[in-house]
Amino acid sequence: MADLTRTKSALGVEPFVHKFLMPLSILERKDIRNSAVELQKGTHFTVEETRLLLLKLWYTSKTNMVLDRFVFRDLLHGVFNLTDDILMDRIFRVFDEDVDNSINQREWIRGLSTFIRGTATERIAFSFQVYDLNNDGVVSRDELFTLLRGCVDADYTSPQDEADEIQKDLIDIIFRKLDKDRDGRISLQDFTAAVEADELMLSVLGRAVASATDAKVFMGLLDQYRPQL
Repeated sequence: MADLTRTKSALGVEPFVHKFLMPLSILERKDIRNSAVELQKGTHFTVEETRLLLLKLWYTSKTNMVLDRFVFRDLLHGVFNLTDDILMDRIFRVFDEDVDNSINQREWIRGLSTFIRGTATERIAFSFQVYDLNNDGVVSRDELFTLLRGCVDADYTSPQDEADEIQKDLIDIIFRKLDKDRDGRISLQDFTAAVEADELMLSVLGRAVASATDAKVFMGLLDQYRPQL
């Protein structure tokens, strides 16, 4: 079985690196090659990249080709430097299209295509899905509060009620910036308009897609699987 360890990269992240790669059988390699041809369609990956991503899934899932919530969260934290529990859980749920509490081959490839290589429109829609905590198609003020909870902490010299007031003011400012039509809720159309006007608004509620640096590191990690192609 693959021995998974973490090593510091030159960029300061902690990606999974396999010390030893258990070789696939001839049949397993054939299955991955055949699957990659179909799964690559409609994504931003080449067939070869898709094969490497499937090998990554094979080793990370310990050969069963399915990721559970905990392994996926570990990947988000270790490779993509995400730390917010709510956001990591929501990203898992957006990947998990069939809502079976696991990520299969198709969901893995489709999800990563948007998460690390999505167009501007795809990244906006993906992020909005992450922020829509109850999946009702809009982001409410309560959801905004949940996403931003704790972003302002009281320090040792400030009373808690002062920190609460600062947090409330911050949420009000962000909500006004995102609620373009002033109907008291944030729609995908509102969010898209806000991000198109100011790109920084894409991650104002927390980063929901991979940074360019982390995406590059992740794709670079796939080189360790090339001998298994």
